[in-house]
Amino acid sequence: MNADIKKLWVAALTDGSYTQGTKALRYGSTFCCLGVLCDLHSKATGQTWHGDSRPEFNMTYDGNVAELSNRVRVWAGLDEPDPWVQSDGERRTLASFNDGHKTRKHSFIEIAKLIEDQL
Repeated sequence: MNADIKKLWVAALTDGSYTQGTKALRYGSTFCCLGVLCDLHSKATGQTWHGDSRPEFNMTYDGNVAELSNRVRVWAGLDEPDPWVQSDGERRTLASFNDGHKTRKHSFIEIAKLIEDQL
């Protein structure tokens, strides 16, 4: 992963500027950990989110609802649309740890540490 973008992503996840959400990159004003990276891409490139920003609606980024687009992956230097990491003795995707699929839900601070250490 691109070291500069990793620093930005980890900082964004830990500075309290994003509210954690689940099951979508962005749901109203909440973001999953991958959605935070998409929002950083948006700020860096001027690309916009699409859809309705009211709290009850998902928004898409670069045509995606739940994982990173090729454009975001290349920008960030990632190989996968939902990177795999290890936590609590399990190997799962970041979105899985964010949402708590078959594991406990991890906070943004915990996810930031996984990104910092493993990507």
